[in-house]
Amino acid sequence: MFAGPTRIVSPCLFSIGRIVSEKKLTAKARKHISKGNFAVPEKSPKSGSYPIQDIGHAKAALGRAAGKTVEPRVRAAVFKKYPSLKK
Repeated sequence: MFAGPTRIVSPCLFSIGRIVSEKKLTAKARKHISKGNFAVPEKSPKSGSYPIQDIGHAKAALGRAAGKTVEPRVRAAVFKKYPSLKK
């Protein structure tokens, strides 16, 4: 039975039964983020600094750092700022 039109939601925007808004971080906006909101602050605001200013970016940082040498630093910074993400 057809229930009507369905909305396809990208998995990266779906979290625990609700849609999480995710804004694209522009280069200009990235320059205005404080160093404390980067997992690797000495590289901020350049590439490889992993912005974690909100929970969405923190989750993305965990995924992007997976398997890289910087992964332990990113995980430590994210879990310190967002303890609820620890599993």
